[in-house]
Amino acid sequence: MKKLLSILCALALSCGVAQAQKAPKVATVDISVVATKYQKAQALEQLLKNDVERFRKDAQNDEQQLRSLADAAQKARADMQNSALNEQGRKNAEKAFNERAAAFDQRRQEFANKQRAAETTLQQRARNNQEQIITDIRGVCEKVAKERAIDLVLPSGAALFADRSLDISEEVVKRLNAENPTPVVPATPAAPAGGAVTPATGGAPAASGPELAPLPTAPAPAASR
Repeated sequence: MKKLLSILCALALSCGVAQAQKAPKVATVDISVVATKYQKAQALEQLLKNDVERFRKDAQNDEQQLRSLADAAQKARADMQNSALNEQGRKNAEKAFNERAAAFDQRRQEFANKQRAAETTLQQRARNNQEQIITDIRGVCEKVAKERAIDLVLPSGAALFADRSLDISEEVVKRLNAENPTPVVPATPAAPAGGAVTPATGGAPAASGPELAPLPTAPAPAASR
């Protein structure tokens, strides 16, 4: 009997402690809604799009230069294969072809390096934008939580169910737009003409360019009779 009474007393004490503990106050935030209505986030996204568009136009100009160099090399190769040329003429044509082919190969490598650098820059800028927006949202959520005595703020997608009364997304958006200046977005550049390369997500296109046929072997001199 004494053992039973001690167990009942322990249970009663534990129940009293549990009831005395304060239930945590929870709120939710819809990140997609906040990102859509946050003016700074939209401005940063547009600035990144403008940079991608400028790169696409620049890459198109580079491709046009590559094609011009390739055409010049192809013409020099055709001149070199002219059977009417004498020995000196053939040597001059071969030299011209080698110089133009080398110029094309050098420019093509420069173009590939430039594309890789642009891709790295754009991807890093996209990551920086994302980190900046998340930092802004987290900071405002902390302020709202302290002001409203909220113990836990969860993204809406992390909860299987949450009553709409718990959502503070609109309040977070209002505070974000009031407290964080919006970057100035210049006019969007005109879209490039057809045939421009399309960069991968937030990145640069793969290197491309007209291929150049290998240097043909010079014909052997005719055997003397």
